[in-house]
Amino acid sequence: MMTLTETIEQARERAVEMAPIDRRMRMDRLAYFPPTNADQVATVRPLAYPDGGVFETMPSTIKLSSLAEKQLLARVGYPHKLAGVLPSQNVMMDVNWLLQNTTKQRMGMLRLVHGNEARAVLGGQYQPLDDMELLSILGDILPGAEVRYHSFGPVSTHMTVTLPETVTELEGTELRRKVSGPDTVRRGLHIMNSEVGMRAITIEGIVWRDVCSNVMPAVGFGGTDNSGIGTTTDSAGRIYIRSDKPGRALQGGKAGGWRFVHRGDPNALRAFVRDAVEDSKMEFEGLLGQWRQSMDKIVSNATEAITAVSRAERLTADDLAKVLVGYGEERAESGERWADSVLGIANAFTRAAQSYPEAEARYTIQVAGRQALVHLN
Repeated sequence: MMTLTETIEQARERAVEMAPIDRRMRMDRLAYFPPTNADQVATVRPLAYPDGGVFETMPSTIKLSSLAEKQLLARVGYPHKLAGVLPSQNVMMDVNWLLQNTTKQRMGMLRLVHGNEARAVLGGQYQPLDDMELLSILGDILPGAEVRYHSFGPVSTHMTVTLPETVTELEGTELRRKVSGPDTVRRGLHIMNSEVGMRAITIEGIVWRDVCSNVMPAVGFGGTDNSGIGTTTDSAGRIYIRSDKPGRALQGGKAGGWRFVHRGDPNALRAFVRDAVEDSKMEFEGLLGQWRQSMDKIVSNATEAITAVSRAERLTADDLAKVLVGYGEERAESGERWADSVLGIANAFTRAAQSYPEAEARYTIQVAGRQALVHLN
């Protein structure tokens, strides 16, 4: 765990080391060179034109990240999978013909780091939002916040923070109290951004559970349709999974939190962050109510319920295996009855999420855990 101030300093050091810089230029003034073997990466080279221009300020050869290469190919409509199958000479001729003949006067932007490495190839009108710009605002708005998880990845940034003034004790079932006493949960935020154009800035409320560091995001809170899985509740309160709707995905939208597309206005950005943080308080209260409701609803067959939720959320077989391990951990930590509650099933997903090193995959499993409350309540 780190303070938000410490995390901001870490992000600042990262930015200094990467030395990011943006270069806007006409796309038809780039020449593309695909890798010829597995040890190479794709590159682009700025072409010299009589009018000079950006060529004078660009590196002679620019290495493309995997994402940047995919974005470049997408901008000229060349399938990335096809580029991986055809001989490199054919790909080079095709892509360069497309660059010269389909992108005239079209501007692009290269996000460069370390002098000659392109993290991304984006449209000329794209307005980047660097992590430091966002974090500096959060530092002003959230003094004393504690960072429970953060990842500054090549594609996206994820950060989970808890707010020190909000701690809630939840009693839960009688058996749960005998096992380990009441749960301690905290109000928090999950913040997401991409410096390379892969997602809008997103801020959403979360519930943080101290005992296992689980994160329950407020994705899709309120108004979603839980018809993805059919359930029946018997007179004893046990929930059975109906088999009349196998494989149907959740019908309701899963968009949660506040989303913002940066247009270069720092005042609009600051206002957005302030409003999103305030809105998270309402998300927390609603999600906490659903959390309480889910404590005493017992699922008759936990494995079947986990499988059904995984199918509805379109998780892979590997994902399902990890969630089942998470269920075993939840059962060992909190007891059988708690683990077989709707909340225990959701916690199996959020426990499993912690085993994913890649932040986007981790978040996907956390969202599936949140959706378990929608499917099974």
